[in-house]
Amino acid sequence: MYPFDVVISRNIISANSIGIHIHAVRTYVTHNSISYNEYGVIYVGSTGNVASYNDIYRNSLYGMDVKEGATVNAEHNYWGDPSGPYHPTVNPDGKGDTVGGNGEDLDFIPWLTEPVGHINERPFAVLEVDKTTVLVGEEVTFDARASTDDGEIVKYLFIFGDGTNSSWTTLPVVKHNYTAPGTYNASLVVMDNFGVTSNNTATVTITVRTKPPETPPPEAPPPTPSPIRILTHINEELIRILRGIPFVGDIIMFLEELVPGYGALAFTTTCLLIIIALVVLRRRRGVRS
Repeated sequence: MYPFDVVISRNIISANSIGIHIHAVRTYVTHNSISYNEYGVIYVGSTGNVASYNDIYRNSLYGMDVKEGATVNAEHNYWGDPSGPYHPTVNPDGKGDTVGGNGEDLDFIPWLTEPVGHINERPFAVLEVDKTTVLVGEEVTFDARASTDDGEIVKYLFIFGDGTNSSWTTLPVVKHNYTAPGTYNASLVVMDNFGVTSNNTATVTITVRTKPPETPPPEAPPPTPSPIRILTHINEELIRILRGIPFVGDIIMFLEELVPGYGALAFTTTCLLIIIALVVLRRRRGVRS
């Protein structure tokens, strides 16, 4: 249909070093969005090319250039601004992308003053965190959901400031913990559905502190003797004294043989022995008198 070797039509060509590199073939380039590259289109040694009705904008070095005798009819393109592309001699007041050539081998006049299609804006990155001061090993949540774009944000790159990053991910929220104390400047880059990345500064400062030394638990107080143990001790002391009393000691020895471990009997038993001993002593005194 066209007297061309190659037709390049209806593509989004964005965020490359060179968007379209044409060498030694005759091409027709039309209805493409060519943006955010270093070079939008380069023709090398190829003549009789046509490029029309493209949106060519925000390419950092050249929107279009020709080399080694290449020629192109580049009329009726939008170059990113109604004033047309910048050319140092042919259109020095142009505020659009820079074009090369001498004005004849790359013929860009007339140009379009309005875009053919959608003009893509760079996405804008916004980075938020759940905390800015943490201890070593404590988790930090990084959130990019407040980032904006005129289209769609499709990828996120979280740079944590400690020499590590998330790699490109489709997740807008990630978690990270720092392994050493210090101050870290974390940042975020986002990418839209054109492959264009944000270039604004989106950073947060994270302060990481050393964990305080662990405080040993307080020593447990010495156990308080229970009333039973106290009574048992008193019981044993009284029995020791009573053993030295004539006749009463014989009774105690008899009970100990009868009930092994008698020395630990309840205090009430000892009291009973004391009463018995006193009765016996009183009777003895009554007999002597």
